[in-house]
Amino acid sequence: IWTSAAEHADYIFALVRTDPAAKKQLGISFLLIDMNTPGIEVRPLLAFNGKRLWNQVFFSDVRVPRHNRLGDENQGWTVAKNLLGNERFMVSRVAENKRILSRLHELLASPQQVDIVLEADFFKRLAALEIRLGGLEAMASRLLGRFDSGLSIGAEPSMLKLLGSQLVQELDRLLYEVIAYCGLPLDSVSRPDDPVPVCSDSSDMIASAMFHHRGYTIAGGTSEVQHNIIAK
Repeated sequence: IWTSAAEHADYIFALVRTDPAAKKQLGISFLLIDMNTPGIEVRPLLAFNGKRLWNQVFFSDVRVPRHNRLGDENQGWTVAKNLLGNERFMVSRVAENKRILSRLHELLASPQQVDIVLEADFFKRLAALEIRLGGLEAMASRLLGRFDSGLSIGAEPSMLKLLGSQLVQELDRLLYEVIAYCGLPLDSVSRPDDPVPVCSDSSDMIASAMFHHRGYTIAGGTSEVQHNIIAK
């Protein structure tokens, strides 16, 4: 479940139990499965705004050839841990944070469509988030260098994922303070006969993005999971 872009994928990977007697992560193998294999069915999962962001994938008597196994038999969790590290590095969302920050500065520099009074400490909070984003970007660059050098990676991807996903949500909150009730208009994928948004120039996709970003501290491993990984 929650399989992104399964409707477009040529292959899907699966962690399958190959030794029922083994404990916990042992006895699991990593398989690459052709999506055209008989018995695979993909069903859409629609988000609150009607978009197809995820899917459910069902396997009914699916047979996978042995040569599609990645790594040794019963050692699939070792492969998966490396894959999860790469995913969590990707979802540090440095570029996305910079995009939201750029949008914030753009709105602050433009004439307001409504009379919005910002909190007294707004710019202090904004500066603090900018400093955190600079630290996140530096940490991501340093980790990329370690990847390129073939050095071992520890809990750093979990740190990046935790910090980056939280930062997106905090920048979203500042963005909402700037646009005030302009964040209420309908999503930009609204029907042609829907009412015209109140503040169309500054509200395009902001509401949709903010609600979508609430899931960032869940997807790719919850914040609680990341804290546990870092603590170990």
